[in-house]
Amino acid sequence: MRTPDLATVSFYQPQVELSSKVANFRGKYGDKMRVLEQPRESSSLGRLISSFDKNWEEKGLAKDWYNLRTKDEAKSIGFSMKKQMSLLENPYDKNAVAKWTQQTKQDLIGFKLEYLSEHLVYPCRYEKSASNPTRLENLQYDNKDILETTSDQERGGSVKDSLEAMKEFFLSDKTPDGSIAIMASPKGDTDLETDDGEAIRYPDSYFFIMQKDGDRVENLTLKTDFTLRESREAIYQLTGKMLSPTDSVEDYVKAVAKIKPGEHGKVRNASDVVGILETVRPSHAFENSETFEQTGWETVHKDVREASKLYDFNQKTQQAIADFEAFCLEGDHSALDLQKAIAATILRMSQLFYKEEGNSKDMGPEIWYKPDDNNGSFGDILEAVAARPGCAGGGSRFIPVDSIGGERMGVIVGGETKKTLKCKSCPQCGAMNIVATIEDGRIKCPNGCSAPYKC
Repeated sequence: MRTPDLATVSFYQPQVELSSKVANFRGKYGDKMRVLEQPRESSSLGRLISSFDKNWEEKGLAKDWYNLRTKDEAKSIGFSMKKQMSLLENPYDKNAVAKWTQQTKQDLIGFKLEYLSEHLVYPCRYEKSASNPTRLENLQYDNKDILETTSDQERGGSVKDSLEAMKEFFLSDKTPDGSIAIMASPKGDTDLETDDGEAIRYPDSYFFIMQKDGDRVENLTLKTDFTLRESREAIYQLTGKMLSPTDSVEDYVKAVAKIKPGEHGKVRNASDVVGILETVRPSHAFENSETFEQTGWETVHKDVREASKLYDFNQKTQQAIADFEAFCLEGDHSALDLQKAIAATILRMSQLFYKEEGNSKDMGPEIWYKPDDNNGSFGDILEAVAARPGCAGGGSRFIPVDSIGGERMGVIVGGETKKTLKCKSCPQCGAMNIVATIEDGRIKCPNGCSAPYKC
């Protein structure tokens, strides 16, 4: 998930003070090991976890609700619980828990912005290491260097190669402040596989826009649904290099724009880059493939201008994440307790998201534990989140992939050759709002019309 800079984002000034018990955590518990059968119920999150454990069926959840899969096991959300828990070295080591809590907190914040909002812009910051000037680190995510956020295998190594070129550009003394680098990463094959050997594809196209500011590099990740043709046009406008329709996605990734102040007549900042992308397709920046709802460029421009405010969540969401942090730092929680804390926090944030989206009355604490029919069960909420783009809706299987600034959602292709796609209309027969079939390189409408199809 994308991780913002704590110093500039007001969300990270929690309005809720941690108890003295939590504040004294670091020196109190040591490495004492004790497994608790149930998490303590002294905190609001502890009570919520206990409520889920005891009343999972009443709430419409699976018995193992903490795995965040729908009751029929058919769908999951865009958060990799297995991967998150693998980051935890020892649940009874106070330093390991503190480190893991900080990482997981950032991932929960990123999940909220990317999957429980309608935003397409995800900011984060990298900083030149004070101890090692060859490193460009994300200080809010375990000080990972920018090259440590991607796989050597992703798109034949082209992603890491391009990131290395961008990193060298920004760390060079010859690169002045205000310099910009942009990398396109279009939809398509990734060269990555799941643990079961199934191929992973990217369903969306991303642009990574970075700008130097002293020892800092501000990154804005922009999600679009650009086609390969539109991505080629954007790369041409930024670099002057025109790619061929037969070029591979690796060639798109390698076509990095590195622009020093004054070198490009139209590019001075991230807003200018968005302006160029807008000229490629003026109508909209992104269209939801499930609902056909479009996000306009005016929304993207606003988010770029106010990037530091994107993490200013409402008070209840801030409280939910602050409660997660406090719960984890209490100490003496088992790995399962901590996993439940993640799951309960995501369910809590998800309910808040759908309550706010419906413009209903403010949600009181009692609804966190006993949602009535009007509020919808937590099972219904989990189904709704799983159906959002980037999660697991429409029968697709999605998997988070480590990427620049956080994670990017990939689609597990497996051995399937037949897919479906919701379309506004068929260009041949005029049928409206149809579900077309994609198979063997052709797209077919329900009326039998057929045409070649290539992503």
